[in-house]
Amino acid sequence: MLRTFRALTLLVSLLGCHFCVLAKGDSDVEQELKQLDQIIQTDPQQARSVVAALESNESSLEPQQLLHFHLQKASMLGFFNQHRERIAFITGFVDTVQDPDVKSKFLYQLSASYIAQGDYERALDVMNASIALLPRVSNTIAKMDTLGSAIALLSSLHAYSEALGYANRMYDLPVKDQDLSAKCMASTDRVEIYMQQQQRSLARAQIPEAVDLCDKNGWTYISQIVKALAAIDLIDNQEYRSGIKAGLPVLRAFNSSALGHAYVASLEEALARAYMQTGRLTEAEQYGLQAYQHAESQKLVQEIEKSLETLVQIKRAQGQYSAALSYAELALIQKNALLDEQLQKNVAYQRVKFSVQDQSNQVTLLERKNKILSIEELLQRKNSQNLWLIIALVLVIASALCLYLWKVTQQKNFFHLKTQIDGLTHISNRGHFMTSAEQLVSDRNGVVSLILFDMDFFKRVNDSFGHPVGDWVLSTVCQTVGAVLRTGDLFGRLGGEEFAICLPNTDATKALQLAQRCREAVAAIDTAPSGFQFPLSASFGVASIGVHDVGNYANLLVAADKALYQAKSDGRNCVSAQI
Repeated sequence: MLRTFRALTLLVSLLGCHFCVLAKGDSDVEQELKQLDQIIQTDPQQARSVVAALESNESSLEPQQLLHFHLQKASMLGFFNQHRERIAFITGFVDTVQDPDVKSKFLYQLSASYIAQGDYERALDVMNASIALLPRVSNTIAKMDTLGSAIALLSSLHAYSEALGYANRMYDLPVKDQDLSAKCMASTDRVEIYMQQQQRSLARAQIPEAVDLCDKNGWTYISQIVKALAAIDLIDNQEYRSGIKAGLPVLRAFNSSALGHAYVASLEEALARAYMQTGRLTEAEQYGLQAYQHAESQKLVQEIEKSLETLVQIKRAQGQYSAALSYAELALIQKNALLDEQLQKNVAYQRVKFSVQDQSNQVTLLERKNKILSIEELLQRKNSQNLWLIIALVLVIASALCLYLWKVTQQKNFFHLKTQIDGLTHISNRGHFMTSAEQLVSDRNGVVSLILFDMDFFKRVNDSFGHPVGDWVLSTVCQTVGAVLRTGDLFGRLGGEEFAICLPNTDATKALQLAQRCREAVAAIDTAPSGFQFPLSASFGVASIGVHDVGNYANLLVAADKALYQAKSDGRNCVSAQI
C-alpha cells in the first residue's frame, strides 16, 4: 500500500539518519560515502562507480562505515532490480548486525527483494523477524518502514485484519517535533484497508482525518492518494457523477507528478467506468485506454486486468464486438495470472501461518513436558504413598496432550480442505480444478470433454437484488448442476459466475447432451426462495480432445472458452461446441 511513495522514500529513510554522524569527518572514505548518499537516486550509474571504488577499499573501512556502505550497496542492487544478488548479499551478514535500527533496514530491503522474486513465504518469514525486532528499534522511520512493509505484504495476501492491526500500531507511534508522518501514512493505510474489506462507512469516516494529517505534515501527495481512493469509492458505489467531479482534479494533480502510477491507472479505470455508465462513451474509451497504457508500462497486473475488463464493457456498449472479444481474451490471460499469483500468495501465507502456529505448539508442548518432568522429580522425592497420584497425573496430562495433538491434526486437515473447496459453492476452487483437470487430460485413455458455463446477466442480479441474492443464485446453481452430473465428473468454480466441468471418457455428443441438461436445469430454477422472482439462464461452451489428438489441457480450455463466447454471441441461454 502506498507502494509508489514508499519506493521513492526508501533510500532516504534507510540512509538519512542512523549514519549522519559520518558527515563530520574529512577522510576520503567518508567523503565518498557522503557523495553516494547524494547521487544514489539522481545519478545511478555514477553511484555504481562509487560503490565499485568503495568495494575495492572495503577492508580499510571502520565498522560503522562498513555498515553504511553495505546499506548503500544493497539499495543499489535493488535499484537495478538485481534482487537475487541483493538477497545473497544481505543474507551473508545480516545475522551479525547488532544494532536493531540498522538490522531492521536490511530486513526491509530483504523482504522487498523476496516479494520482487515472488517468494512470498520467505518474505513473510523476514516480516515476522522484523516485527519481532520492533520493540528494540528506536528510530521512528525504521519503525514506519517495518510496519509499512508488513501492511503492504499482508494486504496483498488479503490478510486485512492483521494489516489493520499493524496500521493501528503505526498510528500510535509517538509524535516527535510535530512530525505527523506516521499518523499520515497509517490513516491512509486504514482508508485503503477498509475499502478492500468493503467497509465503506469506516473508510469514508477515516478520509477527512487522513487528508488533514497529510496536509499538515506537508505530504500533499499522500493526501491526493486519499482523495483518489475516495473518488474511486464513489464510482464503485455507483455515484458516478460525484466520482467524476472528485476524480478529475486529483488526476490532473497526479499527471503533474512522476509518482503514483498505480493510483493513476486505478483512478483512470474508475473514471472510464463512470463515463460509460453515464453514456459518455468517447471519454470512457479515452480514460480506459489511458488506464491500460499506464498499467502496462508499470507492469501492474491487477490494474491491467481491471482496465481490460472495463474496455470490454465499453466496446460492447459501442457495438464493437470484435474489439470487445480481443480485449476479453487479453483480460482472461491477466485474470488467470492474477488468480495463480494469489493462489501462490495464499499457500505461502497459510504455510507460514501454520509454521508459526506449529512452532508455538511445539514450545507449548515442550513447556508442558518440562513441567511434567519437574513434577515427576518432585514426586520422586516424596513417599511411595504418592505413586498412584503420579500415575493419575501423568494419565491426565497424556490425555490432554493426545487431545491437543488430535485438534492440531484436525486443523491441518481443515486447512488442506480449505485450499481445495470454494467457500460459497462447496465445489472445487479454481486451483484444485485446474490441477485435477490438467491431470485428467494428461493421463487420458479416451476422449475428455470440457464444459465452461457462465451465468447470463449475473451483474444485473447483484445490482437489482443485492449480493446476498447473487450468492444464493451461485450456490443454488451449483447444487442444481451437481445433481445433473455423473459420478466421476469434476465440477469447479473458476471465478465470479464462471464454472467448469471436466468429463473424462466422454465424447463431444454426450458432453453436448449433458451441457443441454444442465442448461435446462438452470433455466428451471425457481428463484422465489431468494425473496425475489426473476429468470435465470446460463451460456455453455463445449470442447473435446481425443486420446490421439495433439494438444493439452491449455488447448482444451482455450477451445471451450471460444465456444462459450460463441454461445454469448448467439444470444445466451444456449450451448455451443468448438469443433
